[in-house]
Amino acid sequence: MYNAYKNELDQIISHYNALQSAFKKSKRYERYQKSCQEKLGLPAFNRKLSVAKILNPEIILRTFQAYENKVNHQFRIAKKQLNFNIQPTDKSSKVLSEPLSTALAKAELWNKKSQSLAIKASSSVRFNKTSGFYIGRYLLDLKVYDGKQLIGGKQHGIKGASLQNNAATQTQAVKKFTQLIEKEGLWNVLGLQEVSCK
Repeated sequence: MYNAYKNELDQIISHYNALQSAFKKSKRYERYQKSCQEKLGLPAFNRKLSVAKILNPEIILRTFQAYENKVNHQFRIAKKQLNFNIQPTDKSSKVLSEPLSTALAKAELWNKKSQSLAIKASSSVRFNKTSGFYIGRYLLDLKVYDGKQLIGGKQHGIKGASLQNNAATQTQAVKKFTQLIEKEGLWNVLGLQEVSCK
């Protein structure tokens, strides 16, 4: 029984080591995803290691502890390198994407540096008036780039209404977009696969 556990642990480490060259070549978001998934597997790995220790108290732990340290270290680096900046193409998309920069800052994923992943934001709007209300129908188009590679993105239709004028509809649209981010979550709003790893 001990051998079965030991073999399983060795296979996890061998698989991890085999993927290292591909990991180093991958882009930042992909590196974050992969290192996060590896980190999420550590509790199960440690449970198996505990059983192996009970079955054989003489087991040498150095290799297993080194694996755990590498996984945690790799995740910390990948998380540190994962940050975004928003590049609006017009005044309207700058205002509309402000709740997004706030959400990124809260998640510690906001950085204005040029090597960050770029979120290119553009927008268009159609106005009309009905029953005394000014209605603005905004289309916010988000595209997420890791270097030159498009890795995600999503379009959001946001409606704003005001009794005052067309310009005031934007304030309502910003509030609606803030609520959308809170409801759907940051990753979904960006059109990226969610990976949550604290």
